[in-house]
Amino acid sequence: LRRRVENQRLVLIGRASTGRAGATLVVPGDPDNSYIVKKLEGSSDIAGQRMPRGNGPFLTEGQMLVIRRWIREGAANN
Repeated sequence: LRRRVENQRLVLIGRASTGRAGATLVVPGDPDNSYIVKKLEGSSDIAGQRMPRGNGPFLTEGQMLVIRRWIREGAANN
């Protein structure tokens, strides 16, 4: 399971979005410019639907704070 989580992290870090040209999924140290944050929060400049698709349930404000902090702190593998 640990290897799977590690591989998923590597898929996100610095990787270009396939849905939005010029967007990067996770920019370590910069949650505001990490496309995954925009998708999870339903930003107006995303391509397609907010994640998760459909009517949610969407992540809570507290969950988003954890994700934003993880990215802001460098998206470490911990």
